[in-house]
Amino acid sequence: MNRGEIFSRLPAASKLRPQKDRRSLLERVEISGRETRWVFWVSLIFYLIASVILNWVVYLGNGDALSRTANAYYVLYSRDPHLAAIGFIWPPLPSLLQLPLLPFLKPLGLTIMAGPIISALFGAGSLMMLDVVLGRLKVPEKVRWVLLALTMLHPNYVFLCASGMAEPIILFFILVVIWGYMQMPYGTKSWVICGVGLAAGFLVRYEALALIMGVAVALVLVYWPESGEWRDEMEGRLLAVLVPPAYAVAIWLFLNWIVMDSPLYFLQSEYSLANATDIASNAGVTHPLFLAWGNIFYTISYTFERLAQQNIAFLVGSVIVLLTAFVQRNRKMVGLLFILLSIPAFSAYQVFSGSLATWLRYWFYAIPYGAIEIGMLYRILQGRWRNVLVALLIILFAASIPISVATMYSDENAGGDMQRLGAYLMNDPASEAERRANDSYYTFRHDAPILAAKVDEVSDEGLVMVDANKSYYVILAVQYPKRLMITNDTDFTAALQYPQGKVAYILVPQEANVFSRTYPGIYEGAYDWAVMVYDFPDTMTKYRLFKIMPR
Repeated sequence: MNRGEIFSRLPAASKLRPQKDRRSLLERVEISGRETRWVFWVSLIFYLIASVILNWVVYLGNGDALSRTANAYYVLYSRDPHLAAIGFIWPPLPSLLQLPLLPFLKPLGLTIMAGPIISALFGAGSLMMLDVVLGRLKVPEKVRWVLLALTMLHPNYVFLCASGMAEPIILFFILVVIWGYMQMPYGTKSWVICGVGLAAGFLVRYEALALIMGVAVALVLVYWPESGEWRDEMEGRLLAVLVPPAYAVAIWLFLNWIVMDSPLYFLQSEYSLANATDIASNAGVTHPLFLAWGNIFYTISYTFERLAQQNIAFLVGSVIVLLTAFVQRNRKMVGLLFILLSIPAFSAYQVFSGSLATWLRYWFYAIPYGAIEIGMLYRILQGRWRNVLVALLIILFAASIPISVATMYSDENAGGDMQRLGAYLMNDPASEAERRANDSYYTFRHDAPILAAKVDEVSDEGLVMVDANKSYYVILAVQYPKRLMITNDTDFTAALQYPQGKVAYILVPQEANVFSRTYPGIYEGAYDWAVMVYDFPDTMTKYRLFKIMPR
């Protein structure tokens, strides 16, 4: 778009867009397609290599990421294949994206790599989009490369991109939203980009609801009142941006209602976050965040601590950018800061309400956001002070990397995630055995082939009933998945009430599960129609296999 086309699209009555704001758009640093391709392919290769090392050499990963792969697996390879088998607890896009990969990976025995491949793709795509956003903010080439390198090599970001997590996916769409926001109001395309990015973000993680609110507040702040027709203009802009995510939310509610008989099933079911055992409101005084529940000061302290463990530059940069933007009266940058702070503020609210687990990954946004804030300083400052502040934030960004490594090394700080990449970087083999025993992902990978071998053996006699919510890693490992009756099957509930004559065996874990809730004491052998035939002595998670006796 040339200068004449840009200016021709600006309303003559506009009071908000002075000539200097128009020039700032034209003075942006142009990013060549070759540069973005290099950023994408170099980072993609790096993250794919890291994913192979983590998942196949050192067995570091994340159980939640593996469960997303399992949800996609049920759609194609379960006994009752159907799209609704993808589940209605977590947003569906991370699992849907893995569907095209499974037919190629399953014959090679690489099913568990579907998630890491997707996260590596979106991790690389996010760096590419970050490069574009920094260019839009007029960041010079050399500084841009430093920021991209610091983000790319940040240990927590490496872990997320190599382990199949959803965070790199939502980050990609957040950066798309920011890219669209930075182009407003020069052309209708920017509004569409922003709205579609918000809709896709909601289908990845529910935190996108906070992002939607942040964008709405930013638009009102920046474009009101702009001209004599500001009410009509504001209504049109909000509709253009908010209708796509509104449709995404409505469709998700509708599908929950149609399939699961409740539009809020994802929020209220026994498997939802509201009923999770690792949040303060359910765990009680034993939870590490119990003191933050209802305590604003403890909540703020914990929030700052977590964000500092990811990227100190984000915390310091937020203050500097906010003060500078106010002094400069740059409402566009204040609005962008609202967008950046929306999800961390939502996470802080979850801490305050006792509904957030202690997982380190919930605060990863500080990593790329720190780079964006440095770019914001380039957009609103000039001269010596800009160089001093930018240098300070880059130093803080670099210093955050060893801090993050130390945080990931500490089980207490990593939380239930056990993101122990730091344990390998810091080389502490003495405590590794104990860490392994408490690491759910390693436990899953260790136990899956042992359990799967026995299940495959007995499934020749009839269906084996398995709780997919607790034993998904077993389902991924079995050779004959169509011999299993799993939680996601349409006839599972009926069979659970009257298993005799419908299934031959039930695989029961010791921890709470759908079988123990339906039949209390079944693991201890409390029912004569369920006879224990095998107790697994070599697994780290205790299981028992029960044979269902005929009537």
